[in-house]
Parts: sequence; structure tokens; C-alpha cells
Amino acid sequence: MANERIFINDVEFELTNNSTDFARTLQVNDLISLQSRQTSYTKNIHIPKTPNNLQALGFIGEFNSTGYALPSRKLEVTYIVGNDYMIYKGWGVIEETTDEYISINVYDGLIDLYKSIENVTLSELDVDALEHPKTLTNVINSITNIATSPYTYIVADYGGKARFTFVTGGTSGTSVNMDYLVPSVKVSYLVDKIFDYADATYSGSTFLTTEYEELYISYSNGYPVDAEPIIFYSNTSFQQGTNLGNSSYSAFVVKHNSAAPYSGSFSTDEVYLIPTTGVYQFVDDGVGTGKWDKGIYGQTAFGIRNAMVVEVIVNNGTAYDIKTKPILTLNSNDTIKIIARTSGGYKLNNITFKLNLKYYLIGGNEVNFKNSLKEFQVKDFLNEIIYRYGLTIYKDKYTNHYTFKTFDEIINYDSNNLIDLSNSFVKKINEKYKYGSYAQNNIIKYKYNVDGSSYEDKTITINNVNLEETKIVLTSKMYAKEEFQSKELGYYSNQYLLWTKDLSDGVTTYRSLTNHFHFISLSRLDLNTFIGSELTGDKILINPFYLSKDVYLQPYVKFEGILNDFKLITAEMYFDISQINNFDFSKLYYFKQLGGYYIVNKIQDYQLGKTCKVELIKANY
Repeated sequence: MANERIFINDVEFELTNNSTDFARTLQVNDLISLQSRQTSYTKNIHIPKTPNNLQALGFIGEFNSTGYALPSRKLEVTYIVGNDYMIYKGWGVIEETTDEYISINVYDGLIDLYKSIENVTLSELDVDALEHPKTLTNVINSITNIATSPYTYIVADYGGKARFTFVTGGTSGTSVNMDYLVPSVKVSYLVDKIFDYADATYSGSTFLTTEYEELYISYSNGYPVDAEPIIFYSNTSFQQGTNLGNSSYSAFVVKHNSAAPYSGSFSTDEVYLIPTTGVYQFVDDGVGTGKWDKGIYGQTAFGIRNAMVVEVIVNNGTAYDIKTKPILTLNSNDTIKIIARTSGGYKLNNITFKLNLKYYLIGGNEVNFKNSLKEFQVKDFLNEIIYRYGLTIYKDKYTNHYTFKTFDEIINYDSNNLIDLSNSFVKKINEKYKYGSYAQNNIIKYKYNVDGSSYEDKTITINNVNLEETKIVLTSKMYAKEEFQSKELGYYSNQYLLWTKDLSDGVTTYRSLTNHFHFISLSRLDLNTFIGSELTGDKILINPFYLSKDVYLQPYVKFEGILNDFKLITAEMYFDISQINNFDFSKLYYFKQLGGYYIVNKIQDYQLGKTCKVELIKANY
């Protein structure tokens, strides 16, 4: 007993001989379970109810206890044997109290990471750098600065109008239509943000591969592209100068005196505040079109009609004539004034001005990645990466660092990965040839736009006729690309539907889809191409740009090999405390008694000075 010490929340507790008679189970992850992520645990640590121990735990279980909330909280537990840390800053949970002791179970390993991101969505991470207005400048910059930008616009068919025709100097051409492109964010950027949030670090060879660096996740929604008008002034009558005698005006500010607009607000009855950042167009199609309805009643410009000029003034600066159909990039809370004036120096006197103005948000919609990412739990996203590459996570015992390894790295016969553990072997208890609830065909299932589709699903095959035929073992939250490529861009490209096309009475409309996340791998194309907006008419020639490409990963080949000649041995083994404290589950272990190499899947109910059961999986690939 003299060499055993336990600390709870940095307070040392008193122990008895019975306190340390507990069992510890060590496991990084059950290699034969794709879905679950286990952690090591130690059960039934008995803390004696000494006066000092009770005081430190708020007299839990006693009359008038102040520690009633402790069972619902994390206790940080460290257990030391001699100079060895058997448990270092584990996650303690009070299970029960009796007349003699307080029973605590302790979990350590992956629990810290998964608890830190529990019920957290990707939108809660520090992803402010993803927010941007969808302007042509930002689209182009995300492509030309792809090495440093956390997001980019990958050219693909997203289900909308993929390109448009333009005429310049009598010559026609085509442009990629950015109105129906969406941004995608680097997966590596999001993974970095996850570990920043968890106050942890990570490493792994997978994260150094080109395939991983080129992997993106798409924005989940299509945008409403067809511009709906936003009312500015509506059927508003103004009478200016009626009570001003013979004074006259060449210009005046149009005042708002009708019902409030659909969006935005007025700081005064003359100054309108733009509701959201974007590209806006003011269109004058003439009286009676429903877009502009302006007329001057009474005396107008000394009887000369149609001598009126209406202008939009932004932030008390530049004035734009409505007749030019100005396209303006405006920021949220920019100010707008409408000025009516005469041309040619005419004066206004005793007039009433009537204006029905609508303006359109035609581009530059604010890309709200936080709104998109709020549908994705951080834990689920991290698991998507684990499933995609077939990864197992190993936590450093003394730091908050996590190492990710593939099956190929675990089942590796390099001398640095092999350890002889024959001296710890006592005897074989049993041998099993099936594990878990696998079938002959084990499906990793993706989401599809067409029910019943399966073309993108992955299958892990086990040649064992005694198993059921088919089972879904993993269900991804990601949508598969469409089964067939399209030529909407003028060449074959993958389809990732975020819009659907409706044709009615010869008119094509596009309906936005929501919550459709796709993994997209990008491919550089060195080719001159125009990218622009059909709505604004702006375009830029760019070279290179980035398309999507197909990537065929095979992370489960060795895993499949294990399942097809499966052997699980439960053995009795003996370990000293230093072996337990430094045990590396990522290695292959040789046992001369069994004549081969095995993966240690679990060390079960280890107790000091006693033998324990160990699960061994034959590494036969």
C-alpha cells in the first residue's frame, strides 16, 4: 500500500488495502467494430469513507451532503503505483456510495477528445474566415489563392445553370456561371479547428497525403438565384414646396411615407439601410411595369414633362442614374437616398412626386457557412474522416495529443512494429472464428437523391456462408455524387446536386436543395476559361481553375483479410505494472506459443500482481 497513491481533482485521498483491489481494462479501440470508439476504463475504485475523504467529496452520501452534484460531473483522477502512472488525469465518475466506501469508475484515452466535442456542431468552431459575400472577386480569389484560402469554388455541375453565353465585340463566348457554383471548405481546415476547439494536437501519415490535402466538403445548400424584388418605396406620394410660396427647387430628397419595406430598415424617412451585403441592381423599366411607377402631377419643371432625373446615392457619396440600371456592391447597413431632380437646370415648384421602387439582390449573397455547418455534429464529421481512411486513434498518455493510424500501418511487419510478448503468455483459454455481427456483404452506405441507389456504397466481403447475406455496418452522412457525369459545362464533369431543375410551359426554374454535404476531391486544369455571373454580366478569364475528380480509396483491404481468416484467441497473460503503463496497442505482438503475430485488442480486468485475460486477433494478412 505504501507505494500506491490516488489523486482526485488534485487532492490526494486516503486508501486502504481494499481500495486498490480493482480491475482495469485497457483498450484503444475494438478493431473489429467499425462504428464504436472505446476507451480504457477502471472499475470499482473504492475510496474509504474517512473524514478527510468525505470532506474532500462534500460528504457525498451523508446527511446534509454538499456533494450531491458530483455524480453528474467529471472528476480528474490520477493513480500512481511507485513511480508509474497507472492512470493519468482520467475521467472519474462516482457510481455509488455504501456505508464503507465511495465507488468510482475511471475512463481514460479517447474519452477526453469525444467528451470535449460532445453535442458541438461544426458551426461552433472558429470558422469565421469562411464567411464571405459571393462576389466574382471572392470567387476568383478563392481559386487563385487556393494554397492559403480555407475555401474555394470547385467547378462542377451542381444542378443549376452551369454556364451562360455572352457577346463581346460581336464575338460570342461561354462562361462558367458562378451563380450556380457553391464554395467548398478544406477538410484539413475543419479538422484543425476541431483540435483547436478540443485544445489538443494530432498527427498521422494520412494527413500528409495529397489526397487528404485536396479533399473538400461542399456547402450544403443551393442559393435562391432568381432575384426577388425588395421594396424600397411603394406607391408613395410626396408634395414638395406646396406651402413654400414662390420658392423653387431643382432637386429634393424623396421621403418615405408608406408601409415598411420587406427587409432592411430606415434610420430616418429619407435614409434607408441595406439589409445584407450583396450585389444589387436598380432597374427602371418605365411606368406600369411594376418595377418603377413614377409620375409628376401638377406643375413640373415649368410645364416640361419627362425632364426628371432619379438617382440613387450611396453613403452620401456617388450618385447613380436609375436609367443606367446601376449594379452596386453594397454592404450591410450602407445608406441609400433617392434624389429627384430636374435636368437642364429646370426648377420644381408645387409638385407631387409618386414613386414605386423595387430593387434586386442579384448576387453576392452572404455565404453563411456557420448556418450550413450547424447541421453537422463535430463528432460525426470526425468519424466520417475515420471511416473514409480506416483510421484508429491512439492518445498519448501524458499529453492531449492523438495519433491516427491506418490498418496498413497497424498490420505492418516492419521490425520497428514487431514486439515479442511470449514471456507474458500463460495459456490459451479459447479460440473463436466469428466476432461481432458481420454478414457476408458488409455495406458502408452513402446518401442518395434517388431512393434505392447504391452505386457509391463500399462493401467489405467475408467469404463465410454461415453468415447472413447483407448488413449495413456504417451509414455516412455524406451524399454521393450523381451516378452519371454531365456535359452541362461543355465537358464531362461530376454532378453534386444542390439545385433541381423544373421545366414548366417552356420555362426552366431551379429549386435549391438543403443539407446536402458532399466530399469533393479537386483536380487542377490548366486551361483558359471564363468564370462570371449571368445575373450581373461580369466575367473574368482565369487559368488554371479546379474541377472535381474521382478518388478510389481502399482502406479496408487488410481489415477484410483479417475477417476472411478470422481467429480471436482469449489468452491468460501476466504483466508487470511497467508493461501495462507503456503498452502500445498499435504494434504487432509475437507469441511463440501460438506461432504467429497478433493484434492485442483488449487487456481485460487487469489487477496488480495477478494474471488477466487478453484478446488477441490473428494478423494473417
